Amino acid sequence: PAACGLNIAAPCFVMIRPSGLGSREAAIRVMTRAMLVVVWLMLTVTPARAQLDSAVRDAAVPASVQVGVVVQDAAGDLTVISVGSGTVVSADGLVLTNQHVVDTAGIEQTLEEKRVRATAAGQNWDFQLRPGDFAIAISDGRRPPELRFLATVAAENADLDLAVLQVDRDRYSRPVNPDELNLPHAQLGSTESIRLGDPLHIFGFPVIGQGSLTYTEGVVSGFLYEAGIDGPAWINTDAVISGGSSGSGAFDDAGLLIGVATSGAPLDCRPGDVNGDGVVDDADVGCVPTGGSLGQIRPIDLALPLLQQVDPTLTGAGDANAQTSPYEQTEAASLDSAAADGFDALVRTATSCAGRADWRCATRYFADALARRDDPEIRSALADAYLGLGELEEDDGQVGAARDAFRQALALDPARSEAVAGLDRLAPYARALMSDGFGGDHRYAPSSSPDSAATYDDDRFTMTVSSPGLISGYPLMRENLPSGNYAVALDIASTEGSGAVTIEIDADEPWIFTVDPFNQQWGLLQRDAESGRFTPWLEPSDASAALADGLSRLEVRVVGGAPALLIDGVDVAGAAGIALPPLGAPTALDFGASMNPEGEAPFTVSFDRVAVYELA
Repeated sequence: PAACGLNIAAPCFVMIRPSGLGSREAAIRVMTRAMLVVVWLMLTVTPARAQLDSAVRDAAVPASVQVGVVVQDAAGDLTVISVGSGTVVSADGLVLTNQHVVDTAGIEQTLEEKRVRATAAGQNWDFQLRPGDFAIAISDGRRPPELRFLATVAAENADLDLAVLQVDRDRYSRPVNPDELNLPHAQLGSTESIRLGDPLHIFGFPVIGQGSLTYTEGVVSGFLYEAGIDGPAWINTDAVISGGSSGSGAFDDAGLLIGVATSGAPLDCRPGDVNGDGVVDDADVGCVPTGGSLGQIRPIDLALPLLQQVDPTLTGAGDANAQTSPYEQTEAASLDSAAADGFDALVRTATSCAGRADWRCATRYFADALARRDDPEIRSALADAYLGLGELEEDDGQVGAARDAFRQALALDPARSEAVAGLDRLAPYARALMSDGFGGDHRYAPSSSPDSAATYDDDRFTMTVSSPGLISGYPLMRENLPSGNYAVALDIASTEGSGAVTIEIDADEPWIFTVDPFNQQWGLLQRDAESGRFTPWLEPSDASAALADGLSRLEVRVVGGAPALLIDGVDVAGAAGIALPPLGAPTALDFGASMNPEGEAPFTVSFDRVAVYELA
């Protein structure tokens, strides 16, 4: 009836008096049945939702990367600014993204806008773009993206808004051999394989995800065509594509890369009572959605010729010579009569993961292989992978996850002393307040001077002090300091020369605990209130028993304000019957090194990990 109109925002019920039913009761029975049908439909008919298969996730997550630019301030310090997303499409490090992501003119404009805003706010923002340098960061989906490589533009097409980056350096700007990278990568699909309504899975690093790897889903909502382009120029989708998602990979249900997420569209909406106060006024910021939002994906078929300019061997799905990723190798091997159970393919994939220290991937595939065949070599390799995973989790401050990994290694091989050592090491701790294994983003600025230097190398942080009597320190914590019982722990790879490793705790007054591995002594310094210099509270004491095998771990534990200095687990003050002074609540925690005042050779120490823990 016209009285109902076309308002679908609310249900419209109409009572119909059918011919032959003259009573009011009969009409009510008809209407009741109709309403029951409506309710049943509302309860049983729900929108279709694409399901994320684990195979799709395993193919897409390792291949999805965050793309950033490198900027440099007047002092030469480098900063990475995220500008978009990308997908690794070859083992030798080709990354497919949007051209506007790597457009330096657009980036320079963004930097200028930041500079203008900072100047207006009375701040100094003097960063300059390092042309040609693009940062590639990866994430396992559970942790923030970690800078792993630097890349340069290998090919670009502004008309199609597509670009290809080539990884050519590690995060320290050291050249890498692309043939030895063996990166996990996506297999290319084809636009011809998708149809209207097919599910789509998009993986990227949108701003609204606060920089984390984010998954959105949708369907193929339609295709757009443009003059001069053979086949679809765009794939329309209702999946969310927001700022920072540019360059994200769009995958089909088979885990094949079928396009590059390029642009989103605003929601269709109207003014309304957004804040729910019952009135529509200026307090209602935003609008009420009345329709859908369609984003655009550039089809992989249009990107393939650009990719082939760089690597002619790259092909799309359906080609007899199509390249297979490690994930597809597993499926292919299951169909091979020579490896009918997929065991060999699982081992190859796991070994590849272990080779690039991707321990989460390695544990998964070695475990799958072991489930199919109880092979002693695979059992040993899985134990190794769990040990690597435990170290990784410990570096990241994930105490519980690290314990679980070490326990898994020990269950596989009770003779693994590294697993026992890891569990013993973590036993006193409830949680990590901070932890740095020096394998991720650089927390500390490398430096070089005649007096002291600091460098990152091979997931270690190395300090050298060359001035006698100088103490050089770096901050562990300045905020969210522990309020109760805590421990400051340093894992040490090596020491050389004449000097000491130091832990400084600022409380009511600053205290510095020192351990001299060359002279096999330990000491405690306090700051003199008048001179501001550090002087011995305790003359150097013997530590030869604790340092008989060298110095690998230095720790200060504070319980109820009472400190204990542990050298490789030995409480040296307690063993000597020395009562250390009580400490107040910490205001700053530092670690570092010093050169002995009478020393002739500079003192160098390499740290594997530094951490602050809350004691259990």
